[in-house]
Amino acid sequence: LETRRELIRRFAAMTSEQGRALMRFMQQNRPAVHDFKAMDAMRTRYIRLARLITDPDAPLSDQFRARLAFYALNASGFVLNDLELTDEQRDEAALTVALDLVSGAG
Repeated sequence: LETRRELIRRFAAMTSEQGRALMRFMQQNRPAVHDFKAMDAMRTRYIRLARLITDPDAPLSDQFRARLAFYALNASGFVLNDLELTDEQRDEAALTVALDLVSGAG
């Protein structure tokens, strides 16, 4: 469990500033970005990361919960954008939810 939590923490740290700009760009340019070759590599990396934090013997709901941890980190920018928050507040909330998700997963 601690290894899974550490992976989430590292992913959050890696994606907090540069990742925020990338996520905004991808959201605003979704049709164009969809066909980029780099997207295939990103999807492959995501699957690898998801497998690292997912217990393959866990119930499907727990596997889904673990994978949602990454979504919580990536989605906070547009899910919480209507609230008057700093980027740091948004990141902290997303990390808390992501850690809760991965901790409750198998």
